[in-house]
Amino acid sequence: MARYIAKLKKGEGVKFISHLDLMRCMQRAIRRSKVPISYSKGFNPHADMSFATPVSVGTASEGEYMDFMLEFEMDENSIAEAVNRSLPDDIRILWVKRIDEKLPSLMSMVDAASYEITIINPQPKLIIQKSIDSFLNRPSIEVMKESKKGEKLVDIKPMIYDIRLKSNDGPISVIETTIKAGSRSNLNPELLFNAMQLYMGLKDSRIRDITKKETYTEESGKFKNLWL
Repeated sequence: MARYIAKLKKGEGVKFISHLDLMRCMQRAIRRSKVPISYSKGFNPHADMSFATPVSVGTASEGEYMDFMLEFEMDENSIAEAVNRSLPDDIRILWVKRIDEKLPSLMSMVDAASYEITIINPQPKLIIQKSIDSFLNRPSIEVMKESKKGEKLVDIKPMIYDIRLKSNDGPISVIETTIKAGSRSNLNPELLFNAMQLYMGLKDSRIRDITKKETYTEESGKFKNLWL
């Protein structure tokens, strides 16, 4: 048995597929590639693979991570090449790395993620770094959040690490943000934008695109990529 981590890209052409569909796509591609994926035992065996975090419908990603077990060791580049031949062009394995079987699950290691949010904004002067800084300096940033028990008011400020204005070209504004992600605490970038609409006067703006850029773990107060 050999354990591996793969970094994946989910492109614009498939950004509206669900996370479950992405998982099924990867399972089928691995099966077609003849890569010797390990399967669970029992009446309903399933491929021994998992994702670090789910990616939302409508979000493209350049930083998804998958953890999987093979029946025996293979060359890392050979795994990536074999599976990529069975994947659509908009889903790619960027690299594969052999890791220690005793390492914790990827899901348990995730602490944050960075996103690029492209906004169609009829009032571009409202989105400048100074107004973003004022937004972040608020004592709290409360917004309504959907939950299984209904809507509730939550303070998302502790979930935001930073927001930066990347560009502001006419009605198109692009912001970069790093926010909490993972099983312990998670902030959806759309909810962050809802708060920006509320507190920055952006009610006439809307999201054009969201791209997840990277997934991070935290070590000694610093973020690093899930490149184990």
